Amino acid sequence: MGISVSVEYTKNSDIKKIFDVNVLALVNACKLIVPYLRKSGKGKIVNVSSVASMVPIPFQAFYSATKSAVQQFSYALRLELKPFKIDVSVVCPGDTKTNFTSSRVKDNVVQDELYGDRIVKSIEKMEKDEQNGMKPIAVSKTIYKIIKKNHSPACKTVGIGYKMIMFLVKILPTRFMLWVVRKLYA
Repeated sequence: MGISVSVEYTKNSDIKKIFDVNVLALVNACKLIVPYLRKSGKGKIVNVSSVASMVPIPFQAFYSATKSAVQQFSYALRLELKPFKIDVSVVCPGDTKTNFTSSRVKDNVVQDELYGDRIVKSIEKMEKDEQNGMKPIAVSKTIYKIIKKNHSPACKTVGIGYKMIMFLVKILPTRFMLWVVRKLYA
């Protein structure tokens, strides 16, 4: 789930909900499945994060934070489960055309003297990018390929343009990356 609003205007109940849905539910699902995979002597877990885990999106701070949590959790779980021959991968899609856009929480989107129309414009840009994004089948195919591989990658980004973005985020100074994101969304 996503929340589109400034950090200071976000209700604590919405913050709790996004962490419950995006992080805690995933953690609990992994905790439930691990004993079964361990008994089988092999297995794979594929968690879904987002490019937003590495590229923080203004007015989507809590979405980026939860997807970062999913990514780091998946890496740590991968290390923990390696001796049991259980692979853990995380998939990071970029903009994907799904119902996510229409389901986003936007209760506190306001235009005021502090933010002006920046929140609204940022949300409009995000929603346009999402609705012009890749089809969900691209993400499904990536997950399927990971499941079929003998040795799963720790992380797989979906979409050629997003692979380039993730590469650039790793090599460019953080300050520059944040400047670019600010120009695009803030």
